[in-house]
Amino acid sequence: MLRPFVFALAIAAAVPAFAAEGLKPHQAWSKMERGEMLLLDVRTQGEWMQTGVPKNAKLVTLSDPRGSSGFVAGAKKAVRGDLRKPVGVICRTGNRSAKAAALLENAGFKTVYDVPEGVVGNARDTGWAWRGLPMVNCGDCTPEN
Repeated sequence: MLRPFVFALAIAAAVPAFAAEGLKPHQAWSKMERGEMLLLDVRTQGEWMQTGVPKNAKLVTLSDPRGSSGFVAGAKKAVRGDLRKPVGVICRTGNRSAKAAALLENAGFKTVYDVPEGVVGNARDTGWAWRGLPMVNCGDCTPEN
């Protein structure tokens, strides 16, 4: 009877669990203002053009044509190779940011935060833009990756 339980426990132990600390948008902005964190906007270029981007965020799309490795390469470029630099990730509504955070943690980033409200919010929360936090128009929208 214990075999299925032991098997499930072994699988759970073999799969890394990533749970980046979640930040509310105002908490992320405070960390950015104090120089304690770099925010990565992981949305697509079209989304950046449509809504603008959080002020001082680096543009590193999760939809890189090279896949996850391209996204991680862009994130490493954004932090100039310093994986100890704390980073936060934000997407449109909070669905992609958790995936992005897990990819960065798996790639060796030491401190990764998730901003799960996203830029425009979701059914639970209002998001960065609707909270009135600083946004800038995206004239060029050139991603780091």
